[in-house]
Amino acid sequence: MLKIKKINKIIWFSIFIIIFFSCKREEYQLMEPEKFISILEKEVLKYYYFSNSIPLEEYLRTVKIFEPELKNISTLNAKDYFIEILRQNYKKDLFIAENFYRNATYELLKNFKGRNIYIVPSTLALLNDKNNNAGIGIVLYEEEMGKFFIIDVIEGSPAYLADIKPNLYLQAIDNMSVSNFFLEDVVARIKGKPKTKINVTIQDNNYELYRSTYQFLPIRKTNWKINNKKHDYIYKYVLQLMVYQIKSNNFF
Repeated sequence: MLKIKKINKIIWFSIFIIIFFSCKREEYQLMEPEKFISILEKEVLKYYYFSNSIPLEEYLRTVKIFEPELKNISTLNAKDYFIEILRQNYKKDLFIAENFYRNATYELLKNFKGRNIYIVPSTLALLNDKNNNAGIGIVLYEEEMGKFFIIDVIEGSPAYLADIKPNLYLQAIDNMSVSNFFLEDVVARIKGKPKTKINVTIQDNNYELYRSTYQFLPIRKTNWKINNKKHDYIYKYVLQLMVYQIKSNNFF
């Protein structure tokens, strides 16, 4: 009887090992260009009040920015050219491709009302990781894509203890330039597991910090005055180094 139980344990353990190694973790991927554009256009149709489609003129303008040497391009074929440009970069290194998707989408929707962003898969994966619940205690304001101004440093945080001051610009995270990033991309890479190391470059000064979870009372500020305008922030998102909620469908 004992021998049978032992054999059963070995069988079940073997099955577990087979299942464990056969279930490979799926790596994130960029969306194929045609599908990406199709979903993007549907999102614009769904969420925009002032425009219900992406004008072909915007495709034409965007293509000319990224491929100024292209000939025989008009509004009639501009969308096809835009998809082809995405496809060319889609085949490259994932980091290069992600940056291109981000930049191209930003440029395409630049003239639309509201804040137009595409959250790339690697950023979304980091934001959705519940283990990344620690930060360094800086509050950022996105002046424009790739330009992030530190408007506050939370007292008692790693940034505060490292004597990082407000009114400076963040340049890099772990030697990665933020010049092609949105605020979501920056937030996703600043956040991480507690006690993990992070290097930040702030106006040519490098700081080595360790992420931590820390508590503070929102007694000083729930808003900041920037460029003579008041900006209000929701407390629970400030605590997470986020300043607004991100829709789960990756767009807008």
